[in-house]
Amino acid sequence: MYKIPPDKEIKEALIKVLKKYREIGSQKLLKKLVLEELRGIDRYYVVSDERIRKIAFQINEIKIDMLKRKSRREAIKCYICGGELETVKVKNLFGEEVPLGKKCKTCGLVLERAGLAPKKYIFVYRK
Repeated sequence: MYKIPPDKEIKEALIKVLKKYREIGSQKLLKKLVLEELRGIDRYYVVSDERIRKIAFQINEIKIDMLKRKSRREAIKCYICGGELETVKVKNLFGEEVPLGKKCKTCGLVLERAGLAPKKYIFVYRK
């Protein structure tokens, strides 16, 4: 049996964990620490990495950085907030528009090339 915690409890656990550690360089480690905090409230709570990351994005005191790696697939939605990506185009020497990369309309994440994916997430508490 499992329970899904409300967003409010996840936000409180995120802030508490990041106040203690200031910077966490792994999404899996953050999930483990937040889950420990949540299981202090109810031992049946479960939460996914992606949900923790999206809730962390909504908190102003938390900054999310991302190290990138090459990928064969092209990004469809933002890796941090799940928002829509728009193609950034530049003009070449012949005056033609050429796609350069992608940019998120919501959080401003910039992918310099189309074939980039997340390698590592870094969560920083800034206060």
